[in-house]
Amino acid sequence: MSSFIVVFKKGTAQDVVDVAAAQLEANGGEIENRYDGTVLLGFSAVVPETYMSTFETHPHIDYVEADKLVSLKGGDCSIL
Repeated sequence: MSSFIVVFKKGTAQDVVDVAAAQLEANGGEIENRYDGTVLLGFSAVVPETYMSTFETHPHIDYVEADKLVSLKGGDCSIL
């Protein structure tokens, strides 16, 4: 199983996200983090390969991408 970030469309009700997370867990997935809509609405999760097609047809999901480590090299990365 691989880890993914699942992002829901802007304006999606929180209960829709909660139901999707519960269904994923019922099918062998594991929720790692939840995102409350401040920056994005959704969750990161370990997802069974067989469950990925469910996300492709979900009407409220905006996109799904692999969860991976990102690093920055070099200069000053300060935010003003």
